[in-house]
Amino acid sequence: MKEKLQKLGLNPTEIEVYLTILSLGKATPALISRDAGIKRPTVYAAAGELVRRGIVIEDLGGRSKYFAASPGDLKKLVVSEKQRILEEEETVNLLMPDLLAISANASSPAPHIQYVREEELKDFFYRQSPIWNESMQFTRETSWWGYNSRDLTEHKFIRDWIDHYWKLAPQKIDLHLFSPEHQGEKELQKNDYPRRHIKYWNNEYEASQWVMGDYIVMVVTGQTPQYAIQIKDKLMAESLRRTYRQMWNLM
Repeated sequence: MKEKLQKLGLNPTEIEVYLTILSLGKATPALISRDAGIKRPTVYAAAGELVRRGIVIEDLGGRSKYFAASPGDLKKLVVSEKQRILEEEETVNLLMPDLLAISANASSPAPHIQYVREEELKDFFYRQSPIWNESMQFTRETSWWGYNSRDLTEHKFIRDWIDHYWKLAPQKIDLHLFSPEHQGEKELQKNDYPRRHIKYWNNEYEASQWVMGDYIVMVVTGQTPQYAIQIKDKLMAESLRRTYRQMWNLM
């Protein structure tokens, strides 16, 4: 349970304080400090952050300060996170045309390589989606190309992100991917994304690989830790895109 709460962005101290408040129903900082074995100033700091995030209520109605929590309030974290992602996505969309123009005129074409850790993957996909879209439109290469590993779309958070992506993707953008035939991909096919084209391929690899505009992304989700590597390099992306396009036409 604590690991799941960490995935929602709570640190270990906040988790201990939250669970203690939840088990007591309503408690003073002194009682929380005693039961959780955490110093009172630390309890104040952690509880204050939980109040700020909307999952703990601060009751100042009586002589003493009380903190209270309800499991249902935890959903506020998800709502808040979705709103943050949408706001960031809108900001990125506004910035991308100017940033891409600056990047195109850069004197050094050195590739940019980024390593993405497991706990960052979900945010990475949502955050980078509009950047990939802009790059595809800027380069006029408006198709995704690549390969999905069997395990990738078996993860619900990946399928949720794919659904989010195709609800917002510009009409010019489509997708051509190879994939083994498996249950995760069959679940996606039920959603009927008309611009998402999949060719089933019996050859299976452990990593997914995508090409979008000037970006190459490789994703490993079949082991722990999961991770992704993103490379921004115009020449490498174009070479890989041509390879996938030729393979697609041959099959």
